[in-house]
Amino acid sequence: EGKAVELIEGLRQSCKKGGFRLTKFTSNSRAVLESIPEDERSKEVRSITLDCHNLPIERALGIQWCVQSDCFGFRIVINSKPFTRRGVMSTISSIFDPLGFIAPFTLLAKKLLQDFCRNEDLDWDDDIPEDCRSKWLRWCGKLPLLEQFHIDWCYKPPGFGPVVSRQLHLFSDASTVGDFTSPMQWKYVDTSSNPADDASRGLSAAGLLQQQRWSNGPHFLGKSEKDWPQQPFPVGEVSDDDPEVRKVASAGIMVMEATATSLNKRIEYHSSWYRLRLSVAAFLRIKAVLRKRPGFSRDRFRPWSSKVGREVTTS
Repeated sequence: EGKAVELIEGLRQSCKKGGFRLTKFTSNSRAVLESIPEDERSKEVRSITLDCHNLPIERALGIQWCVQSDCFGFRIVINSKPFTRRGVMSTISSIFDPLGFIAPFTLLAKKLLQDFCRNEDLDWDDDIPEDCRSKWLRWCGKLPLLEQFHIDWCYKPPGFGPVVSRQLHLFSDASTVGDFTSPMQWKYVDTSSNPADDASRGLSAAGLLQQQRWSNGPHFLGKSEKDWPQQPFPVGEVSDDDPEVRKVASAGIMVMEATATSLNKRIEYHSSWYRLRLSVAAFLRIKAVLRKRPGFSRDRFRPWSSKVGREVTTS
């Protein structure tokens, strides 16, 4: 609480230097709220007596936050909608759940909507059949139960004690191991303990309230790793020659840098084909004159001529 008070005061002073006034503070700690001037608290907190009243319900990131118990909750308002595909989608979309806390329950409604959309004879504003309507009404009748569902804001349970280490565990109902992972990075979890099954198969409102697997994770996470579920069969490395292993095609390319030769330099030196021909013609005339001189030997020019020929050929 002392750190929170210091942080709030530091933020207020920093914003004040820039001409900004930081207000509408709220906290689940009464000691922190008492350190904040009353006119800078949130409207709901400002109207209560901290020593006598419970802390109010606030909105955080668009969802309900019970400040008193420091947990997230939901307020369900059911408006009358027509029994059509459009009305069903409107009702589902009206449930604001950006963090997916109640995803197992809303999944059941989305599956119903998917069934309605598969009916090619059913348009967006056509009345849904009677048998489908009864399923939809049963789901809507359970919506008010979601107001009893709460998720603790803090990951650390009350009375847990000092935190020694923190780990992030991901659960999935997929049977295919993704790329860039090894079997040693995966742990076995049976269906009865896998919270991912709730998100992919759905839960009723009563099931969401009664079982703690979805909201708190499987119970074995609170135990030593040696007490976790064990793989019923050994997992070994898969050979690259296994027919089930996807083959990875690879392509290679070789880049060779061209070295500058005397002939290349001569070609690049001249600005036109005409000037290059004049230069070569002058060279050939000089060569012819030198051959007529006494003591001229063709062997002197043979290595050099061969080199020029090779350069012309490779160019």
